[in-house]
Amino acid sequence: MKKNLIKSEKSIFFLLGIIAIFVSSIIALSLSKNINKYDFAKVKEFFEGKEFNTTSHYYDLNNDGLSERIPVAYWKEDKNSWLQIHNINGDVVDQFNFWLRKIFHDQHTHNSWMTVEDWDDDGIKEIFITSMEKDSLFLNIISTRDSKFILKNRLIYIRKSIRKKHPWDVFRVIGKTLDVNKDGSKDLLLSFGTGYSLQPRGFMTYDIINDSIIDTFFTKASFTDISILDIDNDGEVEILCRSGAGGNYSDTTGYPDNKAWFFVLNKDLSFKLPPRSYGQMQTSIQYTVVDSEIIIIATGINDSLDAVYERISNKGKLLARKTFEKLGNGKIQSFYQNGELFFISTMKNRPAIIYDQNLNVIIKKDNFGYYYFAADFTADGKKELVFKYKNRFIITNQLLDKIAEFSKDKITTTPELVLLGKNKANGIAIQTANVNTIYQLEFSLINKLFIPLTFLFGVLLFFVLLGFHYGLKQVSMVYQTFSFFINENDSALMLINPKGKLLNYNKQLLSLMRDKNIKKGINYNSFLANYNDIKSNLDSALLEEKAITDNISIFINDESFKGKIEIIPFKSFFGYTFAYLVKIVDQTTEIMNERMQVWSHTAQKIAHEIKTPLGSIQLNLKALKKRIQLDYNNISYEIKDDISTIESQVKRIKKLTSSFLKISNLEKSEISVYSLSELINNALQKFNSYLTDRVEIKRDKSINGYNVSVDKNQFIELLQIIFENSIDALGGKGEIKLSIKNQHSVLNENNMIKLVVKDFGKGIKPEHLEKVFDPYFTTKEDGTGLGLAFARKIIRDNHGTIEIESNINEGTSVILTIPLAE
Repeated sequence: MKKNLIKSEKSIFFLLGIIAIFVSSIIALSLSKNINKYDFAKVKEFFEGKEFNTTSHYYDLNNDGLSERIPVAYWKEDKNSWLQIHNINGDVVDQFNFWLRKIFHDQHTHNSWMTVEDWDDDGIKEIFITSMEKDSLFLNIISTRDSKFILKNRLIYIRKSIRKKHPWDVFRVIGKTLDVNKDGSKDLLLSFGTGYSLQPRGFMTYDIINDSIIDTFFTKASFTDISILDIDNDGEVEILCRSGAGGNYSDTTGYPDNKAWFFVLNKDLSFKLPPRSYGQMQTSIQYTVVDSEIIIIATGINDSLDAVYERISNKGKLLARKTFEKLGNGKIQSFYQNGELFFISTMKNRPAIIYDQNLNVIIKKDNFGYYYFAADFTADGKKELVFKYKNRFIITNQLLDKIAEFSKDKITTTPELVLLGKNKANGIAIQTANVNTIYQLEFSLINKLFIPLTFLFGVLLFFVLLGFHYGLKQVSMVYQTFSFFINENDSALMLINPKGKLLNYNKQLLSLMRDKNIKKGINYNSFLANYNDIKSNLDSALLEEKAITDNISIFINDESFKGKIEIIPFKSFFGYTFAYLVKIVDQTTEIMNERMQVWSHTAQKIAHEIKTPLGSIQLNLKALKKRIQLDYNNISYEIKDDISTIESQVKRIKKLTSSFLKISNLEKSEISVYSLSELINNALQKFNSYLTDRVEIKRDKSINGYNVSVDKNQFIELLQIIFENSIDALGGKGEIKLSIKNQHSVLNENNMIKLVVKDFGKGIKPEHLEKVFDPYFTTKEDGTGLGLAFARKIIRDNHGTIEIESNINEGTSVILTIPLAE
C-alpha cells in the first residue's frame, strides 16, 4: 500500500502555510515590478501670469548648491520682455527689462536663447541672452552679482535677405566663453541656428571688453550646440560643434543642411580637422570626447538609414566604424556614471537601450519614451535617468528599472534639473500651462508598506486557505456520504434539478431501466415516457415542490415491476428547492420471494407426501414384474406396455420430486477453493459417452490456473445442467467451446472471472430468451422446465451471476460470473 503523504491535520496546516508563503511571494514579486519605489513629491509651486508668455529656467548662479529660478516673459500686448531672478523659495531677487524686444522664441525649446557662464571667473555666473526685433538680433549680458547690464541691446546681426515663402525663424543662439584673442580675458562664442532661414547660420566670436566682433564663420548648416575642449592636450582649446540634417534649404553647395555635419574649429574659426558629414535629411549627431578620441554616433529618422558609430583620433584619423540597430524616429545621447561613458537610445514605440562606450548593448528594456538627462534624484551617489512619454515623466535607474512615474496634462516645457542643496537629492521642474512646479522623489508609501502588506496578505491567504480546507472537508464528507448512499443503496436513485435534468444516478437505476442511453444532463421525460406511475409522481413533485411517497406498478421490457417511489425535495438555507432525490424501491423480488417461500414450503410438503406412495408403487411394480416373468409368455402385449408406462411415469415423478427438493434449498452451500479446470473435468465425466467424433468440447488454455470459491457439488451440478443443454442444442453434431471472457481484465470486476460456455447449435428464439430462467418453462418434450431455474439458484447461492446470449442458427453462449479465490 502507498503511504499517505499527509497523515494529520498538522501536516495540512504546514502545507497550507507553505502554499500561502509561496503564493504571496510570487504575487509580491510580480507586483514589485509594477510598484514604483518613489513618488513625485511637490516641493514648490510657482504661478506664472496668464497674460504673459512665460518660461522658467533653473541655474545655480552663485555656486551655493541651490538653483535660482529665472522666469523669462514676453508680454504680447506691449511687445516687451523681462527677466527675473528668484531664489528657491520664490522670492524675487532681481528683474531686468527689455523694451520692445523679444528675448525668447519658443517656450518648448529649452534655454535656446540663454547661456549662463562665469565670464569673469569670480564664482558668480553671468547671464548671456539674445533678444530680437524684426530683422535684428541683439546681445545682452547681465551681471547677477552687480544686478546690472554689462552689455545691453548690442546689435550683432541684421538680416540681409528675405525669403518670401518663409519667415525669419532664428530659433537658437548658444553662447560659450573662451579667450579667443589671447588678451587674458574671456570672449564670447555665439552659435546661430535657424529653421527655413539661411541667415544667420554659423559662428561669431565677440570681444566683450572691447565690444567688438572678432571673427565670423557662416555656413549653410544649422548648428545645434557647441563644446569647448582641448582635444589634443596642447594647451589650446578647440571648438566642437554639430548640425542636424534638416533639409530646409535647397542649396547643396558648401556645407548644406541635407546632411548632418561635425566640425572641429580652432579659436579663430578655422578648421582644426576636416569636416565630417553623415546621412541625409533628418539625421542627427551625438559626439563625445574620451581619452583624446572623438566618438560620433549618427542616427536617422528613416529606418532605411543605418545608424553609424565612429571613433576618430584628435588628428582626424578614423579609428573604428560600425553600423548598429536602426533607431528610426529616435535619438541617442550620452551620460557619465562614475567616470564611465554610456550611451542611451530612445525611440518611439521601441525599447530603450543602454550601450557602453564601444556601443555594445548592456541593457534593453521597455519603451519609456524619450530620454532627457541623468541626475542623482535619490542622494545615493548614482544618477537616475529621466524620460518623457506623452504626458508621463518616468525615472529609472541605470538598469532601466522604473522607480518613479508622474503624469500631468498640458506640459509645456521640457523637464529641468533643480539643485536643492549640497548633499541633497536633486529636484525636477515641470511646467504646465501657467504653473511651474518643483518635485522631489520620496519613498512611496506603498513601497514602504510593501513588505508588511505582503506578510499580512500571506497571513490572510493562510486563513483563507484554512477556511477553504475546512469547507472542502465538510463538502467532501457530505459528498462522499451522499455518493456512498447513492452507489451502495439497493434501490434505484436519481437526483433531478427543478428543471427536470438528471444530475446524478446510481447503477441500480440503469439496471432497473435497462436503458444504456441514460446519462447526466438529460430530462427525465426522455427515459420515463413509458413509465407513467414514476413520471406522474415526478411531475407532481416538481410542480408543487413537495415530497411524495407512492406505490407503483409498471412493466419493464414486458416484466412486471412492483415497488414504491419516494421523492424528497432538497431545500437551501433560504428555502428554495435546488434538487429532488428520487428513490425507486424494487419490491418485486420481495413479493416473489414470499411467493417462492410459499411455493417451496408447498413443494417440500408435496414431495414428502408423494415420496412414500411412490416407493410403495415401485416395490409393487417390482413384485409384479417378478410374478409376470414366471409366466411371461402368457402376458399380453397391452399389459406389458401399461407396466412400462407406469414405470416411466414413476421415474419422472421421482425426478420431479428430486428437483423440488433441490430448488427449495434443502441443502446449504459449503464454499471452498477449487481448481476451475478440475471442476470442469468432473462435470464432463457424465457426458463421456456423448462426446464422439461428431460432438467435441474445446477448452481454451486461458481456463488453466484459476481457482474459484464455490460449493463443489453444486457447481459441478450447475455445469452439468449447462453442458447437457449445450449437447442437446447441437442435435448430435457440433462443437462446444469453453473460454475466459476478457481475460486481461479479469480482476477489474470485483475479483470475479467470467466463464463462457458456447455451443454452435440452433440457438434460442428471442421470445423464449427472456423466459429460460422461469420455473416450468421448457421447449423440450420431456423437459421439466426446472434446469436453468435450478442453475440460477445455484450460481446466486455461490455469489455469482448467469447470463445467456443467443442468436438463431448461430448458437448460444452461457456466461457464468464466478468469484475468484483470494
